[in-house]
Amino acid sequence: MIKVIIINGCDSGFFGMMKDSLDSLERLNLRVEADFGILDLGLLDEQVKYCEDRGYIIKKPHWTMSIPNELRKNHQLGLVARTDLREYFPGYDIYLWFDADAWAQTPEFFFELTEGASQRGAALIAENGPGYKKDFTYAKWWYGNMIAAYGLRKGLYVASQPVFNIGIMALASNAPHWDVWKRYYQEFINTREKVNNQHSFNAAVRLENLDFHLAPARCNWITVLSDPTWNPERRMLCEPNKESKPLSVIHMAGPNKSKIYNLRQTSGGMHMTSLTYEAIIANNSVSEKLQIENS
Repeated sequence: MIKVIIINGCDSGFFGMMKDSLDSLERLNLRVEADFGILDLGLLDEQVKYCEDRGYIIKKPHWTMSIPNELRKNHQLGLVARTDLREYFPGYDIYLWFDADAWAQTPEFFFELTEGASQRGAALIAENGPGYKKDFTYAKWWYGNMIAAYGLRKGLYVASQPVFNIGIMALASNAPHWDVWKRYYQEFINTREKVNNQHSFNAAVRLENLDFHLAPARCNWITVLSDPTWNPERRMLCEPNKESKPLSVIHMAGPNKSKIYNLRQTSGGMHMTSLTYEAIIANNSVSEKLQIENS
């Protein structure tokens, strides 16, 4: 049996959201399938104790790459630490990163990613879900940084490919992706004088033709790119298409985590709600009704 660890992390200000994120994973009984690791990016003593009392493995990362002092901000340390998860949490076959502003509705993502990483070294999710839309600001940020870091030809090639959102991803311990990612990451930092792990990871995979398993977008649904639908019978957030499959992970990327959405319902009509774990599970009393399934 493969040994898996799910790793999360945040500072003290983000702890409430990370707690909900971890609670959602526990509710799906994933502690039976994996250990839980935490990157301490500035937690308070009582927050560390909370994690210790729950049996989470806590590690405090440090700077492991050549980065100018002016870029060494605490909130960016976690971005660099992602390349060294094997060193912080040794002894696992699969390392599954799970962003603190994401929560899980079904366990589909876990089995999809762990099996995919076991077979191909990496299991990734592209920003290509039904209804996904990106504005000019996003395109300027994505293309601009990619071209500036890796040159016109290579940068344009990578930027034009479907984007891997690495907020939810899995890598095998023996995958070549780790070292290649770190090399491209250092190049990005040297040329752009910025800390950004998603550009460098996408460049590493695309330019070095690294193998990967592609999981469906519902395993990392980016809420700022497309509104889900609401199934009132199943009381679940679903894909906004004809199939309306339940979303496995709801990832609230972007600054407005508590935005109120007016969601189309699968049975007709609209449903107003926040997409936070608390709103969907607690405030709507979904806990007893939500189906735990791998759809």
